Amino acid sequence: MSQFAAIMSTDGAVQVIPFVDNQLRTLQDAVGGYVEAITLSPDLIMWVNEDGKGNKLPFNQAATSIFVKHRGGTDFIVGQVVFTGGNDSNGDTTGIGEDQIQQLKTYAAMSKVN
Repeated sequence: MSQFAAIMSTDGAVQVIPFVDNQLRTLQDAVGGYVEAITLSPDLIMWVNEDGKGNKLPFNQAATSIFVKHRGGTDFIVGQVVFTGGNDSNGDTTGIGEDQIQQLKTYAAMSKVN
């Protein structure tokens, strides 16, 4: 079964990429540095640049909206982010499915600032 990750840029665009369990380099390349995992649900993790705020990366409205939907209004998200699935029984990060990708794209489109 193919697995995917979704990269969400600061303009709300969503790019789908192949993802094989625990591809740390893929995550780091996408966020531009060390990653920090934010668990949104058991089957959805948002990966952000660990020092994105310190590096003054641009605000990510769509990712912040998704964060607030899942975790409440306690923080904001900057920079490009990656969404993956949760962890499997071995603790490895899994990819996300087509349904989750479509939900992310829909939510990003609704969150775009004009």
